[in-house]
Amino acid sequence: MKCLVPLLEREDVRSIIARCRESKAVQGVNIRLNRWWLAAWRVAEAYDPFEPQKAYEEHWAEWDLYPPSGSSTIPRLPIRPITPKDLDWQPRHSFYRRTLPPIVFTVRLYPNVAQLGGPPVLGGTQGVFDLIYEVCPLARLYAGPQSSHRPVVGGISIGVNPSDSGTLGGVVRDDMGQYYGITCGHIALSPNNVEQPSQTDGGGGSASTIGSVVHAEVPPPFPSYASAMKKDQKKYAGQFDISIFKISNVKAKQEILKLGKINGIMPTDDLEQDHRLEMTGRTSDWRVLAYGGITPYHNLHNAITGETYCYENPLMLRDSSGSQPVQPGDSGAWVCTPAGPEYVWAGMVVGGDGQVGFAVSAEALKSWWEDAPRSMSLQFL
Repeated sequence: MKCLVPLLEREDVRSIIARCRESKAVQGVNIRLNRWWLAAWRVAEAYDPFEPQKAYEEHWAEWDLYPPSGSSTIPRLPIRPITPKDLDWQPRHSFYRRTLPPIVFTVRLYPNVAQLGGPPVLGGTQGVFDLIYEVCPLARLYAGPQSSHRPVVGGISIGVNPSDSGTLGGVVRDDMGQYYGITCGHIALSPNNVEQPSQTDGGGGSASTIGSVVHAEVPPPFPSYASAMKKDQKKYAGQFDISIFKISNVKAKQEILKLGKINGIMPTDDLEQDHRLEMTGRTSDWRVLAYGGITPYHNLHNAITGETYCYENPLMLRDSSGSQPVQPGDSGAWVCTPAGPEYVWAGMVVGGDGQVGFAVSAEALKSWWEDAPRSMSLQFL
């Protein structure tokens, strides 16, 4: 990106960066090539590496669709580096009816920008680049979820035996200050000791035991004698796949690895289609997902036991890129959405089919631990 270095020497750019540093509402700044400009450049470059501008004018300038088929969002190797002189080119396109500056200057704001005084007022850019503001999740330092973590936090590897492993979704505490971990019931049923990390990730033995299960439930499996076409879906449907274990012998922290603190629950009815969701899972690590819409029920198969369970009203999760949203070992991971500088909990991953993932509702799980015979009062902070 040497072509952008001279921009940093401009007085107006240096002034903008200085004012951003002085603002409590700004996390950082980013300078990049306009993705529409870069898309035009990459496609034209394939036709003429020496004079892409000329190739564009000959082949693409009058298209009504933009960007061309070789979108710059797809990772690819450049034929030659872009130079500062190349940035003098501002391709015209009939759809936009104007030329677009080749450079975008992004001011990345904290989620609670309004409480921090709002974004800084910055000067004009003389049409050389577009100056935009973007509210972003809180940036955090990262570590691997499959390693040993002390204190324990949500989003890390746990297990109960040599084969069963999953994700510690989150940490809550009761009125007496006792910490509890929450994961899936099909990962840790009662009675069981919970280890961190799981034995498959190098744990095992008393040194890695972090607690014991006190309450757990999974949907009832379909009876083995019932044929697939005649199973009574409603009779066997369940909303709960949860395990609560008492954390002992180790310190705990009420945060999720790579996300942060959870300060409440997102009502399922408040989720909109394509709502941005985030999770940290044992296998997938940190992921950005999207809510896929209302799912009245869905059957999930347990490959270990051979049983099939019917989940009522699970949350469907998708990946906007088309990638597999969740993987084996992610069960138990909390799916959350940003709410200011912290997050709210929307659901807990239970499984998937390679194309989509499924999670049980956080609202339903909270009602489960509050109802008799458990009658637990658990806090997030």
